[in-house]
Amino acid sequence: MKTVIAKLVVAMGILTTGAMAQADVPAWVCALNFKGTSKSVQIIVGHSEFNGTGTVRCVSASQERVEYPITVKMSTKPLAPKIGLGKMELYGEALQIAISNGTPEALLGNYVIAEGRAAIIGGAGVIAAVRAADQNLSLSISLQLVKGFGFDLGFRKMVIALDPTRMN
Repeated sequence: MKTVIAKLVVAMGILTTGAMAQADVPAWVCALNFKGTSKSVQIIVGHSEFNGTGTVRCVSASQERVEYPITVKMSTKPLAPKIGLGKMELYGEALQIAISNGTPEALLGNYVIAEGRAAIIGGAGVIAAVRAADQNLSLSISLQLVKGFGFDLGFRKMVIALDPTRMN
């Protein structure tokens, strides 16, 4: 009798866990990639910018697929908490971006980012971003490859927008 009850409890636990896991499935799962050029001459005072293009690819819970061409721009004000020097080509990628409410267009907009990267011919970096209008949406650029010479460390603004020149 005890084994029957134990098996029943385990089966109920598995069914309940499966139902809970199903409820937590995000509406969309997206990946974002970009490449472009970063130029910095800034030690608190100065100028730092990045201009690039990329793609957002998303799959919904119902297996609907969408793809958007994007532009990615990062910049600082002339006085900002950032140090950087050099010119670098960057390739960045963020995977497994979960969007629980809304559509993939929720990824577009303004972000505040913390970043660090360094390169002597080649290098690597990291970016963590929080959407300015929705603190529940954050990005972690999980892969950033760098080619060139220089370094960047600090905070700046990032804007992700649709690229009308590459829209189908």
